[in-house]
Amino acid sequence: MNIVDINLMEDVLRAHALYEILKSQNSSQEAIEQLGARIRSQIGHQVVMPESELEQYMQPIFQQEEGYYNTQTQDGYLFKKPSEINFPFFKMLCDYHNQTNFNTPEELSNFLRNKLQGLNMLEIGCGPGFLLPILEDLGAKVCGVDINPLLKPVHRNIHIQDAAIFLQETNQTFDIIYSNDLFCNAILNRDQALEITNLAYEKTMSNGINFHQVVMLPMPAIYHVFWVWIAWMQFNEEVNILDTFRYMLNKNLFQDLPRYNNVPLLDTKTASETGFKVLKNDISGLFYTSLLVKS
Repeated sequence: MNIVDINLMEDVLRAHALYEILKSQNSSQEAIEQLGARIRSQIGHQVVMPESELEQYMQPIFQQEEGYYNTQTQDGYLFKKPSEINFPFFKMLCDYHNQTNFNTPEELSNFLRNKLQGLNMLEIGCGPGFLLPILEDLGAKVCGVDINPLLKPVHRNIHIQDAAIFLQETNQTFDIIYSNDLFCNAILNRDQALEITNLAYEKTMSNGINFHQVVMLPMPAIYHVFWVWIAWMQFNEEVNILDTFRYMLNKNLFQDLPRYNNVPLLDTKTASETGFKVLKNDISGLFYTSLLVKS
């Protein structure tokens, strides 16, 4: 593959492709970072930096999660910075409890620990489970479910199962149910979204909350893992997680990018029909977020 081929790709994929080439050539980390910076400036995609005190105070909490992400890079897990993806959940928790002003990171951490302590929490579509240890450290009793059998879980309490089947079969009920990039057309259709929302309502405790978000980007946050999932779901084929770029080219999957764009499915009407009270269902920046309460 040459640079001409790469320039024909969607902008959002260009950085990943060049990264793969540099890595295969054993280029230095400095060269990779310099090229990444140049590409981001060319395509107008800048790394999100902390803008509020809340985001800044969240960084120590995410330091451990950064460690989980980095230790998995050798296995092909390439993620966006975790605070970019999971920050809206913690902000939602602060907003829900009408507390958004903190004087120190310790004060924020203590607040989150106080609100999460002892709560049963489920993450649907948890992937390898990188967020679960963070929530557990803050006092929650965590559980994750993901349909992808090719994942390498990093937490002991992850069920490799269809979310709808898990919710039908589990005897557990939850104070909080959370998902990221689940209720979008790349993953579910509208009937599946409604089924999971109905089942989630049944398994949510009284006054419990559901928080679901979709990152409004042309590609989901988890790039390589996502394409391994597509290969397995659409073609019943197993693909090496580090060979997804070549696989996509061979299958002409670049032509199908619009099909896999993240388009939210959980609108206010759908959520309301399940019995939830909809406290929030809107777009903020790159995130489409839904906050539902079982009253």
